Amino acid sequence: MSFGGAVGYALARTPIKGKEGISLGALIVRMFPVVSISVPMAILLIRYGMFDTMLGLAIIYAIPNIGLTAWITRSIFMGVNKELEEASLVFGANKKQTFLKITFPLVLPAFAASSMYAFITAWNDTAVSLLLTNENETLALLIYKSMGGSASIQYAASGAIILILPALAFTFLLKNYINQMWG
Repeated sequence: MSFGGAVGYALARTPIKGKEGISLGALIVRMFPVVSISVPMAILLIRYGMFDTMLGLAIIYAIPNIGLTAWITRSIFMGVNKELEEASLVFGANKKQTFLKITFPLVLPAFAASSMYAFITAWNDTAVSLLLTNENETLALLIYKSMGGSASIQYAASGAIILILPALAFTFLLKNYINQMWG
């Protein structure tokens, strides 16, 4: 979230040549399903010794979400009045104070929306973890694999409830920030 937010801020506030192309590129990264590039990613993870590790899987889930976060936060940073930041600087605040006290509270709903989307996407994914893990399986993958016979339907149902609870709690935790963004 922090890297994607920093890219979004840079795209919104700095005079970078070709920033429209960079912004579009960040969105195009999200358009490709992660499953379609899982085999090359598996080769890279094996090469760097991160196959079947939580860190390797986290990196694979983070790559498309960095682009999405940059794209969402860029549009929100562009909507924040520069006059507010300039007024803060005139009244004696430095750039860090201005960002933390003025700009960041105004863009916090965008970070909440991005983090909620990234969490739910990674939390519910089974296809990528099926291809990139052997021993260290995710909960969603374990539930998927338990649905084999008629006796295991109880395990799948109870696992689905356990899978829903963190996503539900995370969503309710962030719903106030999202309401600020979209009303």
